[in-house]
Amino acid sequence: MYEIYTVSNADTIESIANSFNISPSNLYQINGFTPDYVLKPNTNIIVPKVRNNYFEYYTIKKGDTLFMGNSEH
Repeated sequence: MYEIYTVSNADTIESIANSFNISPSNLYQINGFTPDYVLKPNTNIIVPKVRNNYFEYYTIKKGDTLFMGNSEH
C-alpha cells in the first residue's frame, strides 16, 4: 500500500525515509531512483502508506451479502 508524497524544500531522501520508518535504500528502490538522484521541491514520489491498523471492520447487518453491486441485472 502506497501513497503519493509531494517533496518540500527541506526534504531529503533520508528525512522522508525516516518520516515513513523505512530505509533510504527502500525509498530509492520504490521510486526507481539512483543513489545520486537529487530531490526537487514539488516533485511527487511514492511512499509507503502509514496506517495504525491494516484492517477495517464492518458490522454485518441483516440483508448483507458478499456480493457488492446491483442485484437487479
